[in-house]
Amino acid sequence: MSSKPKIANSQDDTYGIVFGSDRDVQDAQYEIEQLAMTLPEYRSLGRLFKKDNQYYRVILFRSEEEAERNLNTVSQVYGFIRRDDIRNLQEWCPNWLQNARTEQTIRYYDCP
Repeated sequence: MSSKPKIANSQDDTYGIVFGSDRDVQDAQYEIEQLAMTLPEYRSLGRLFKKDNQYYRVILFRSEEEAERNLNTVSQVYGFIRRDDIRNLQEWCPNWLQNARTEQTIRYYDCP
């Protein structure tokens, strides 16, 4: 059983489970909205990251251990999720909190 996830407060120690990607920002946002209905405990943790012209759907966690504890829960819904889908967000998308952008009224983080 997974512990209740909490919102990450700092980009330095934030990890994420990448649970898919889309080329269209609206399609990606739709999946983030579906996350709130499919896994309500993650309602406030879904974010979009733009990298290599893709919008990645990510669930945020405060530590790698917390992401690992929640991996099974996410995998039960999105069956293709593996340990390799856990990312240290500062390494994967440096300074992501400072790179917030909006496209078609949808907020995302732009990765270099």
